[in-house]
Amino acid sequence: MKRTALFSVVTVFVMLFSACNNEKHEQEKKQLQAQKDSLQLIIDQQSQEVDDFIASFLEIQEALNVIKQKEDLVAINSSDATEITANP
Repeated sequence: MKRTALFSVVTVFVMLFSACNNEKHEQEKKQLQAQKDSLQLIIDQQSQEVDDFIASFLEIQEALNVIKQKEDLVAINSSDATEITANP
């Protein structure tokens, strides 16, 4: 009888201890998940900022290429006009 009572008390104690630990683990799990979500949001924002910067840089580079092409065209036209006026 004592053995059964002792076993019952130990079983109840283990169940209560497990429930407390499980609750603590769940709280820690929720906290870590919230922290992970927050960090993922920051990473996503930084990634978007880098993508925006690269897109802006490429637009500027394309605009510079267009300007360079127009400068070359003006230079060609200027040299042709100089040759025409120098010949007569």
